[in-house]
Amino acid sequence: MGGDFGAELVKAGLSHLVITGKSQKSVYLLIKNGGIEIRDAQRLKGLDTVETQKKIRLELGDENVQVACIGLAGEKLVRYAGIRSGMKNSAGRTGMGACHGF
Repeated sequence: MGGDFGAELVKAGLSHLVITGKSQKSVYLLIKNGGIEIRDAQRLKGLDTVETQKKIRLELGDENVQVACIGLAGEKLVRYAGIRSGMKNSAGRTGMGACHGF
């Protein structure tokens, strides 16, 4: 995907991340110093990826927080929806955004 998201995972103490199961509502993971917290993301529904990143950074009070997120296409399970990290980096060839929206 490019960008700094992967490097920040390593800095947080994780070499990989496996997510299983499904939430009944929209959530996001906050990964910090090796700890993982599940947070409510209902207020982020319907936002594009740029606005989602801005809101999360504002909420956490840190402009340097790395975010990997989906937008409306992922929420609507569009088969080719991508995952965005930063303003210019995305994983968009395999429909992973739809997997996150499922």
